[in-house]
Amino acid sequence: MCDSLKGRFGKRRSATRGEYAAAIDLAQAVKLTLNLRHPAWCQAVTVTINGRRWSTSRQTGTYIAINRVWHDGDTVEVHLPMTLRTEPLSGHTDVVAILYGPIVLAGRLGRRGLTSGAGIIVNERTYGDLLNTEVAVPVLIGDAQEIVRQIKPAAESALTFQTDGIGSPRDVSPIPFYCIAHERYNLYWVTKRPGDALIGS
Repeated sequence: MCDSLKGRFGKRRSATRGEYAAAIDLAQAVKLTLNLRHPAWCQAVTVTINGRRWSTSRQTGTYIAINRVWHDGDTVEVHLPMTLRTEPLSGHTDVVAILYGPIVLAGRLGRRGLTSGAGIIVNERTYGDLLNTEVAVPVLIGDAQEIVRQIKPAAESALTFQTDGIGSPRDVSPIPFYCIAHERYNLYWVTKRPGDALIGS
């Protein structure tokens, strides 16, 4: 956005939970079209200008075109509500990833057999040995809708979650993938319908 306007958009700020705002810094008024993309992960995007609702889009993959005369100090706010959802692995509808808005969530599987810094300084003869440790990955019980309903926000952080009674043999704590370091994790989860035989049972 800044590059196309040669730096005339500035004082940008952002907030968590999918709300973004930008203040416009102009030497003089200018008429132009600002195109804001509606991402696939958001069902409805709402745009406000100077505190007043300008437009609401419900068509993912399109652009919201704002054609107007802009003045110094105008503010644009974009509201992109973030929700939990699952996405299946290609060709395997019973294996899903969990996402919150555009953020991929990873399930924490503990640090057994790992030490801080493992993988940074390694002996080339033993490199990869830590990957040989068998780790039991929980199965999620339910269809995609049920799984999403039973993932609850955790108290520790705004982007930390906890499955509620759908993990077998135990529940898991999904957190943003980019927050994982020096511990085991899982991204794609095998799902089972209630009553189906579980892996390893």
